[in-house]
Amino acid sequence: MNIKEVPLTNALTLSLFMVNVSQVLLAEFHKTNPESSVLDLKAYCRATRYFEKMIKILPRKPEPILFEQVFGKIFLLGCIHPVNVQVFPP
Repeated sequence: MNIKEVPLTNALTLSLFMVNVSQVLLAEFHKTNPESSVLDLKAYCRATRYFEKMIKILPRKPEPILFEQVFGKIFLLGCIHPVNVQVFPP
């Protein structure tokens, strides 16, 4: 809990910054997924992290076409709105 002026100002500034960043990311995300929400953006970011971790633990890197299919499946696990367009891994 922040009760002093400087930590409170820092927390408020950080929260407003994160709102602005999420709005910019959501605007980019809406170009390919127009019906998506902030929860879908969070699912996309989470899927990106899981995908990168999964690829690192594999002994051999799979074909690029498999990358797209696997990333799409991971993303669909957490997304709220169904995605009709192709989702490409980052």
